[in-house]
Amino acid sequence: MNPAQSQAPRWYTQLTATLEKHKRSTTYSLSTVEPGTHIPRGRHVAHRQFISPGSPSVPLLITTTDVRSPKVSQVTPLSGGGPENLTPNAEVAWWIADASEQYRISAQVHILPHPSHELHKSFPSDRPSMGGGRFGWEAYRRQMFNETMSPFMRATFCRRQPGAPMESYSEGDQWITRLASEEEVADGEEKKNIDEAMLNFALVVVEPMSVDLLELGVQPNQRTIWARQNGGEVWEERVVIP
Repeated sequence: MNPAQSQAPRWYTQLTATLEKHKRSTTYSLSTVEPGTHIPRGRHVAHRQFISPGSPSVPLLITTTDVRSPKVSQVTPLSGGGPENLTPNAEVAWWIADASEQYRISAQVHILPHPSHELHKSFPSDRPSMGGGRFGWEAYRRQMFNETMSPFMRATFCRRQPGAPMESYSEGDQWITRLASEEEVADGEEKKNIDEAMLNFALVVVEPMSVDLLELGVQPNQRTIWARQNGGEVWEERVVIP
């Protein structure tokens, strides 16, 4: 139970070391709850990056989404606000089969959309864990779109709203299948498509509040839980029965 401050927590160093060995383990389950009905919703998402804009002791998980997708409304009721708002609104379950390790990350999930979107003002960029207002979040969002998304994935943000009805699958034949980055296009029709895609492209920022690691590849099995103290930089570590 030794708290660690101003350095990467042990769960993070172990997770990144495991991912370095098993580079294909790039997806995890992100579970949310439907507002109003409280129906649970789960989906697998692609892990994009880890960043620590505020402190090495609070690493953030980054994935991406279309701002029009249902998951956005499922996390925005609790996202944003000041440091006193510490309620988790989602959970990650990351099973790395080749290592027999499961990471369950209880988290606050924040949505970073285009600056013109109404939800942009709710993104807690002033939080210490988010960089305390010093991190260039919009520049980072554009970097993720241009440098980490494939031409095919960039093009998906030009489609109609996810979940909207289709007359038939043949509608998909009309969709564009590739979209260049902002740096590659200056004007013309593709520039209009990029502008539209950028309006729909959003970051999903996963801010861990607690981490439950189960290790089944060792005998006896091991389980460790880390919890952030008061949403700060100190993690309490507990060894528990698997």
